[in-house]
Parts: sequence; structure tokens; C-alpha cells
Amino acid sequence: MPALRSLRLAASALCLSAGLSFGVSLGLLSTEAHADEAADLLAILSATNGQRMVRSAPKITASQVQQALSGQKVKGIELVEGVPSAKGYGLTVVDLPVEKLWSAIIDADLHENAMPLKDSRKLQGKRCAHNHLIFQYIDLPVISDRWWITRIRYNGPLYTSSGGKVWELGFEDVHKDQAMLDGLDPALKGDGIPIAWTKGSWTMISLSPTRTFVQYYVWSDPGGSIPAGPASKFSAGAVEDTLKGVEALARAGKSTCGGAAVRPDGSPL
Repeated sequence: MPALRSLRLAASALCLSAGLSFGVSLGLLSTEAHADEAADLLAILSATNGQRMVRSAPKITASQVQQALSGQKVKGIELVEGVPSAKGYGLTVVDLPVEKLWSAIIDADLHENAMPLKDSRKLQGKRCAHNHLIFQYIDLPVISDRWWITRIRYNGPLYTSSGGKVWELGFEDVHKDQAMLDGLDPALKGDGIPIAWTKGSWTMISLSPTRTFVQYYVWSDPGGSIPAGPASKFSAGAVEDTLKGVEALARAGKSTCGGAAVRPDGSPL
């Protein structure tokens, strides 16, 4: 992948560019992979870090990226000093177009049961579009179930500046809006309680028309009587289940978005 090597060597300069215009270099991401592909992907992630919407993504290594490139689903947690909750993250490379994976990720109404979720649905805003709210609920054994409301945003500027090669979706809870939590339909809440907070992102890089690198992470505090630290130890497993769920949905090719599905820049998918 010669173009990626050029991009890696130019990453420092690109980071200083307000526009981060990758243009031709990223446009050649579909060339044949070589031994430095992991380092090149890390360079892209580093060079685009300043344009991320959620900038607390865990640090990943070249070794982890190489494992993903070899077909493994990489998972892990990152501890944060002074914060009980750890970040859960996962990496994978999927032999599918980025558009198919994006379609599966943005369609919250499909996520119920396909991921570790009992309920998942659009709550407010335009379905499958930038800046909408979704409600999700997880059924937990022994302890109280948990639910949350997150705002879903798409990173149009990053998509545009990368020539359509880097796709990012960021999510963050809206739990400071107590009126919204109080006004939620009691039937949705069930016997569950809201988590304290959550945020994270999906970042995908199109490696070729049929191959996509995926980085997913989530950072949450379950609230209630569950200590955040011990709960974080289970987050890596949940991340892996989520990656598998998205891939299965993408391969199935089903969608409830209809004509509402859009790319990060708002253009029709």
C-alpha cells in the first residue's frame, strides 16, 4: 500500500493543517496491503485525532491493529487515572464495504437482540440521520436493568476532508436533561434505572471497496449499586459482542432506514 506509506510519513505535517486534506493519498487506500499497513492505519488515526468528535478514544498499538488486519477481533480496556470506569474498545477488519457497516451502525431499530440489548429505538429526531436521540435498554441478571439515552452525531467535516475514506459516528448521553429522563414513557423504563453516563464512537476507514477497518469504543459508568471499576472488566466482552452484532447485521443487509440513511456528510447513502 504505497500511498499509505506516503501518508504515514506526512502525518505530522497533516496534523498541523487546519483542513487535514488527505486528498490523493487517502484516495489510494484501496491499493494492495503491505507489511507497514498497521503503522499506516495508526498514522491515519493519529492524523485525524484532532477532528474527532469524541476525542477520548483509547490508544491502540501497531500490534493490535496488525491482529485486526489478520482477521482477529481485538478487544481490551483502558484504565483512566482518577476515573473508576475504564474504556472498553474493539478493533476489527471486515470484508465488507464501509457503506454496509455504516448502514448497520446507524439503524438503531435493528440493534435490539442483535447486540447485547433488550430494546433499541430512535427516540427523537430524524431516523438514521445526524443529531438524533436513541433509547437503549439492557436486561441484566440479579441486579437492576439499565437504560440510557444518547445523542448520535456524524462527523461530516472529517468525512469530507478525508475524501470519504474516514467515517465517524459519536455518541454521548443526554442524562443531564432531567426533564427528558423524567418524561420518558414508563413502559420503556420498565424495571430498569438510567446509567450515570456514557460516551464513545465508531470510526471506520475504507481500505478498499470491499474491506473496512473498524474501531469502536465505549466509556460508561453504570450507576446505581454497581461499582464502576468491576463493571468495566466486563466491557471488553460486550464490545466484542457488539462488533459481531454489527457485522452480522451488515451481512444480512436489512434496514429500517429506508431513504433516510445518509453518509456522515448528510448525502444519501
